[in-house]
Amino acid sequence: MTTQFTSHISNHSIFKNFLSKSTSSTVHPNSQLLAIRDNRDIYYCSNNIVRWCDITKSTKNYQLLQREVNFNGACAGGDVISTVMNSSGTLLGLIGDSYVEVVTLPSKQESKDVFLRNSSFKIDPKGHIKKAIWQSCVANDSMLVLLVDNTIKAYDLTKSLHTPQVEVRLNVEASSISFGSEVSLSGGLTLYVATTTGDIYAIYPFVPGACNLAITREQLDLAIEETELIMQLIHPKFPLSSTLNLAVVRQYEHYMHLKSSLGYTFNQVKEIRGVHTDKLEEFYIVSPFLWSIRRELQGPIAHMNESIDDIFNFGNSAMTFLAGVSTSEHSSTVSYFAQVSPLLMNCLPLRPPQVDKKYAKPKKGFGFVDLQDQAITQQQQELEFHKTELSKLDKLHSDVIEIGGDTGHFGKLDNVRFGLIVDNTVIVIEHPWTDKFAQQPEINSEYLLATIEHSPITSFAYIKDCLTDTGEYLIVITSDNLSIIAIVNNVPPVETVKVEKPKPQEKSQVKQDNPVLDELSQELSALKISPPINVSNDPSECLNQVNQTSINIINTSVQFTSMAIKLQSKIISNLESLKLQAVTVTNIAKKYTEQQKQQQVKQDRIDLLLSKQSKLNEKMKSIQGKLLDNLQTNSPSLPLSEAERTWFKEINSITEKLNTTDWDNLSKQVESIKQQQPKKQDHLKQLELQQRVSKLYTWLKQEDVMIKDIKEKLTNLAATAK
Repeated sequence: MTTQFTSHISNHSIFKNFLSKSTSSTVHPNSQLLAIRDNRDIYYCSNNIVRWCDITKSTKNYQLLQREVNFNGACAGGDVISTVMNSSGTLLGLIGDSYVEVVTLPSKQESKDVFLRNSSFKIDPKGHIKKAIWQSCVANDSMLVLLVDNTIKAYDLTKSLHTPQVEVRLNVEASSISFGSEVSLSGGLTLYVATTTGDIYAIYPFVPGACNLAITREQLDLAIEETELIMQLIHPKFPLSSTLNLAVVRQYEHYMHLKSSLGYTFNQVKEIRGVHTDKLEEFYIVSPFLWSIRRELQGPIAHMNESIDDIFNFGNSAMTFLAGVSTSEHSSTVSYFAQVSPLLMNCLPLRPPQVDKKYAKPKKGFGFVDLQDQAITQQQQELEFHKTELSKLDKLHSDVIEIGGDTGHFGKLDNVRFGLIVDNTVIVIEHPWTDKFAQQPEINSEYLLATIEHSPITSFAYIKDCLTDTGEYLIVITSDNLSIIAIVNNVPPVETVKVEKPKPQEKSQVKQDNPVLDELSQELSALKISPPINVSNDPSECLNQVNQTSINIINTSVQFTSMAIKLQSKIISNLESLKLQAVTVTNIAKKYTEQQKQQQVKQDRIDLLLSKQSKLNEKMKSIQGKLLDNLQTNSPSLPLSEAERTWFKEINSITEKLNTTDWDNLSKQVESIKQQQPKKQDHLKQLELQQRVSKLYTWLKQEDVMIKDIKEKLTNLAATAK
């Protein structure tokens, strides 16, 4: 149905000439050349020209945005591949293959000039740009994050356009990035990274060391609640000096520092967002606590079975919901993830502890304790706990769509739906379940086939008619066509995409046939019953009527008899089937009862072994205690060894000599020792000389053959010289 609004869009000059044959036939797989702000301002890129118009005005003219001239060949083949607008609607990123240009978007434009009064900034990330997104929790909404090759670079436009404020080099083949929920602070600080191997990683926190954040009280209170929940998980399991406890304490200090500076001073800086919408939001500008931040990949925290083409954050709740898509030749798989359990900030490294090799005496018993092994065991427990509890993205569901292609990517439409483009196909995905997921965790996404085009899709966007209030629409632009699809009652009037639910694990199922009486009821309805006969007064005519009636009755009886036979045969076959099923159920019940009995017997044996083991442990502890007590009690009365006796005799003899009162005798002994000293020295020299001579003799004896050979050679040389 064509309305005034759709006709106004279709005939608007902003979309004219986009069918030009001179345009390049090569379309980027993730192309998005259309951006709409507040259902009013339309920004459309054609080659290297950015057009703007106010669709609510009756005029069909458009204006141009001012861009940098001679920027990396932008005017000679450097066309815009995609556009990305920040959540505030103040900045628009123009993404090329290896360059980025950001233009400011004025709130109101009354000038009739050709160009808008805007500014332009250029960024050269030096590499192939795979994806670009905005980080909305940064002040002024000015942080642009780029996935360049296998490096993540973040540029704060208020600080520097040449040096990224954050640069993370990845050791994996990344394919897409996405932030978490914009409603929560932890979601806005978490960057999710998808890879070609199907893994999803996280970087938390993803924020420069020196920057300003735009947050609300509700966001900060929620972040503190999440941190307290992590504390409750860690404190009972690990000592206060553990790495996990220190990390969660630092995270708590960080958020409490933000809370202490939140709105309690007269010169508190605030930021107002949503000036282009009916809902204004007030944010507090705060500086994060300056501690060492480790921007490294955590995980993998989730996994898909195939290579991930794109990931996308959807929903309008504090919980982060992510969608991932992987495509193949005949189908596409859409998986849904939720950040149910909170993440722990990566501010302290979980590395093997540096403990000196030493032993400690146990508090009770005998033996020793290896302190290094004990510390390594605790570290392994922390790593396992961090992996399973504090770095996990829960996978909710996967759907297989029977639409295949080379690649797929997502795009936001509104708060209750988003779009998926697979080659030349646009699919609208509705997710009303995200708002009530906490109370009713059911996933019932609806897939609606919006359009199938014959040429590559360059753009698609959602717009609401605020001019004549006729409803909502989906604008789809290809290289040679413009389609405007009406959304009636929040559902596009198009066919539903066939979705295959993932097959569960093999279970015992009984295939149900169609109802038994379906075929018979059809045959019964097909039977024609003759109407009542009016008996004629003519005997011959009456006889003919009776004859015909008898024939009809016989035919009908035959048909009813055949139907009865069929019904009886079906009933008998179903009865036999039911008997067989009853026997199968009885056998299963018997096996289940036997397995329960066997399990109970095994459980009784396990309980008995556990009780015996506990008794043995108690006996062992008792024996160890007795041995220790006996050793401590009887150690002074143990007999001396022969070496100890000899040692004590020598000590006693020396003591007797030193304790004597005959000092003259001692002095004589000292004099005799002094007189013996020269003799001893001479004797020592003789021994040393003897040893040297013996060594020399041994060496000469070993080298006798060589000496003789040298002597002969010298003799021959002397004879030759004469």
